[in-house]
Formats: sequence, structure tokens, C-alpha cells
Amino acid sequence: MAKTERKTPIEGASIPLGSSPSDDGASSSRHTNHAVLITWSSFVVTIPILALTVAFLVLVFKYRVSHGDAPFESLRTSDAKDEGSALFVNMNSSILLFLASWASSVATMLSGFMLTLASFLIARRFFQDIQSSRVTRLPTPYQLALTLKFLDGSTLGAIWSWIVYLVSWRKKRAPLTPPLTAASSIALLATLLGLLVALGDTWLHLTTTTVEFTQVVPVTNQTNYGFGLIPECLTSNNSVAAQSGEQILCSVSLAVTGSFLRNGTTSLGVLNDMSDQATVSTYTDPQANKYTFLQAPEGASLSNRDYTAKTYGARTQCELISTKCKLQNNASIVTYNCSSDFAGSFTQSGLKTAFFTNDSMAEDMSQRRGQPILLCGGRHHESSRRGCAELNRVCQESSRSICVHFGL
Repeated sequence: MAKTERKTPIEGASIPLGSSPSDDGASSSRHTNHAVLITWSSFVVTIPILALTVAFLVLVFKYRVSHGDAPFESLRTSDAKDEGSALFVNMNSSILLFLASWASSVATMLSGFMLTLASFLIARRFFQDIQSSRVTRLPTPYQLALTLKFLDGSTLGAIWSWIVYLVSWRKKRAPLTPPLTAASSIALLATLLGLLVALGDTWLHLTTTTVEFTQVVPVTNQTNYGFGLIPECLTSNNSVAAQSGEQILCSVSLAVTGSFLRNGTTSLGVLNDMSDQATVSTYTDPQANKYTFLQAPEGASLSNRDYTAKTYGARTQCELISTKCKLQNNASIVTYNCSSDFAGSFTQSGLKTAFFTNDSMAEDMSQRRGQPILLCGGRHHESSRRGCAELNRVCQESSRSICVHFGL
């Protein structure tokens, strides 16, 4: 039987490698192929995932919106405040999810290319260890098989075999060598990064939703939605009687044919709730007092606009005396019944209403000629307007008087 003797290389001694003159052309070709492989692997590892990430971030921050800072405290509602845990993007969510899905898919496929790049460094150090005869750094046959399994692209299978090797062979296995440690570390890192991208994509799919968004932005056109009084209505007494000598009155226009509301088209539109310029609304204060005021009517231009405006309101209490006293005109007799102590009848027909300038009823606004008739205690008296005021004063002391002007 022949005897084979194994000689261990001396530490630090070099192992000569043969070469031939024909190796120069083949070596140059191999170097070119290696450069192409390194360039392609570097491109695949960096450019696709970088482009998808940059595109995703650019879209998010370009179309990101905020609620804005409302200039008035009354406009700072709960739905108009930014949330620190959410980003609002004004675009189709499917585009962002599409980019995230592609990034997740690409990230899980990068481990093979990353190991391809690492294989050149691992092979170079392995070759240097062989040349330098560093026996302790050289892998065992099984470790070399695991290293090659990592480098051939079967990353998950290699990781599983590596974990089984670490756990099952814990007591009888040789120490881990640099080639296997480097290959397994890079494979774990690439797999972990791909898993993190996949988890981020899953989280983005679960948390992205479409919501109603309230945004406060400044209005470019400075429209005034307030209402005020014209100068004729700002005098101390803007009644028709007080302004009878003026050419322009506060609220009415006097003509030969009759009295009309000023700016009749707009006024009638507001009264009939048909105006596109103003509408009458009601406000109730904490004391339950109701006020009517003018405001801009709701419309398409104001449906999404908040604004402040100044306006004016009024609170009046009116009651027609004809209703309160149950006036009835029956032929030549007009009956009235203001109370059980103040009731009677007029013996003259042609009852007409008039608006008096003050509570003394000394002069009415209609400026029609005729003798007023004063009813006092159920009896009527014919007198001048001044006499009517005097008798009315006397009768008011007993709270049983009413002065009505007949147009005779």
C-alpha cells in the first residue's frame, strides 16, 4: 500500500502559482467581465431603490398640505388643526402606494446582488490567506460549502443552514472563519433591510386613508361682506317726518303717486328672501332677546369661506292698534274693544290709519287734511290736532284714550 504524506504549509510561506504566456489575454477578459458584473450589481443595488425612495419623498413633500393658521380664534376648530402623527398629502393615494410596493419588491431582491459585490472582497481576502498560509483563517470544507451557498444567491436557504450549523454543531464545530462570517453578515443585513422595507410598505397600506380635509388659506379677493347705514340714516332722528324737507330720505322715497321703499328692487328681494345680495337672519342673545340683522346670503362662493364682517341689527316690538282693539268697519259704524273698560264705537265711517311722529300724536306723517277724532271713555270729540293732543293727555291719565285721524 502506498503511503501518502500531508505536509502542512509553514505560516508566512508563499504558495507559488503557475502561469503560462497565454494567461495574459484570459486574465484581461476576466477583469473586464468582473468590472461589468461589479458595475451592474452596484447599479441594481443603489439606483432602483434610491429612485423609488426619492420619488416617494418628493411626491409626499411636494403635495403635502397643512390646515393653515387661522387668523381668528373662532376659526381654529378641532378639524382645522394639524396632527403631529399624520401627514396630509393632496394627491391620489394609489400613486404613493404603488411606489411603496415597488420599493418593497425591489428591496427583497437586492440580497443576491449585495452578496455578489461582497464575494469579490471575500474571495480576495480568502486568496490572501491562502498565499500567506494563515491556516486558522481558512474555512473547513463544510464552512466553505456554506459560504458558497451564500454567494450563489440562495440567501434564505443559506441563512437557515447557517443557523442550523450554529445551533446543532455548537459543541463539535470548528470556530467560524472570516469568509463564512462575512458572507452570513451581509446576507443577514440585506435580508433585514428588505424585511424592514416590506414592513414599512405594509404599514403604509394599512394606515393610508382618504379623509375630508379642512384647510385655511388667505382669500386673494378682499370682498366686503359687511352692511352699514347710509349717511341719511345716521342722523339723530331719521324718521320720515324729521327728514320731510330733505331730498333723500333714509328708507323711503316719497313721490306724487305714493311712498316707496328706497332701492325698491333690492328691498323687495330682501323682504321676500329672494335677494342674492342680502338676507335677514335672527340672533338670540343669552337673555333670549332676538335681533334681526343683515348678512350675505349663503352661496357657492361662501360655502367654503370663513370671514368676519360688520353689520347692524334691530329689535322692535310692534302691534297694530287695529288688531289689539279689534277695530271693525261695519258700514257707517266702526266698533273697537281694547279692553273691558275701553270699548265703544265710531259713528263716522271711512276709518283710515296714520303714522304719528311721536307718542303725543300731535302730528301724523301722512300730512293729510282732516279733523282728528279723540275717543275718551267711549265718547268721541272732534277737535284740531293740538286739541287732540291736549285731550289725549287728559285721557291718558286714566289709560282710556285713543286718537284716530279720519281723512275728511
